[in-house]
Formats: sequence, C-alpha cells, structure tokens
Amino acid sequence: MPWWLSLAALIVSAVGGWGVTRLCLWAGEHRAKEPMPRVVILEQKTVDVEDAILRGGLMIGVLERVAITGGLLAGYPEVIAVVVAIKGLGRFSELKKTPAAAERFIVGTMASLLTAFAVAMVALLIAGEPLRRSLH
Repeated sequence: MPWWLSLAALIVSAVGGWGVTRLCLWAGEHRAKEPMPRVVILEQKTVDVEDAILRGGLMIGVLERVAITGGLLAGYPEVIAVVVAIKGLGRFSELKKTPAAAERFIVGTMASLLTAFAVAMVALLIAGEPLRRSLH
C-alpha cells in the first residue's frame, strides 16, 4: 500500500471519526423520550453532568482510531482486542460509578471502532489489497 494512502487513512480515521462519534453521542442523548411509568423513589442520588462525562475522551478516541486503523492496514486485526481491553480496564472504576458515563462510553467506543474499521477497509479496497490475511 502506498505510504500516502496509509497516512490519509490514519488522518481521516482520527479526524473524521470525531465527527461520527459526536453525531452518535448526540443522537443518543436526543432520542425521543418515551413516557416513563411513575415509581416511588426511596433514595435519590444526584450526579453532576461533569461526572457523567469522562475526561480525556477526545484524545483517547483519536489514539484509539489511529491504532485500530493502523493495525488493520498493517495486517494485525488483533490490535482491536488490545485497544478495547486497555480502554475498558482504564475506565472500569469510573464506569462502575456512573451509568450515564457507561452508556456514553459504549456508544462512543462502538462509533469510534466502526469508523476506524470502515476507513481501513476503504483504504485496503482502494489499494487493491485483500481484506483478509491468508491462514496458509
């Protein structure tokens, strides 16, 4: 694969993925709300908006997409498992405390992974390279 195509794919994945991820997070937050049944609240816990938003997510997302796109272009799809494991373990304690943050984490991670995968596949198709490595 030409170096310029790899570089272009990494840039598109890093920068373009931000927009896709933001759009998915926005859509999740602004989905149509169904009327909720009335329940008696015995204990109410308030969570600040700041606590529901995980710090560093933008930079982590950019690095995640670059790593995944680069790994796929280099023929190492295993990098996906490594990135997901690092993200999950690194955020576990924060996600356990705040369900709203956990939902944003899952939506953002899935949007980011799918964008990185799509960009890598398009770059491989443009380069005329196989999408799968041979097991022989």
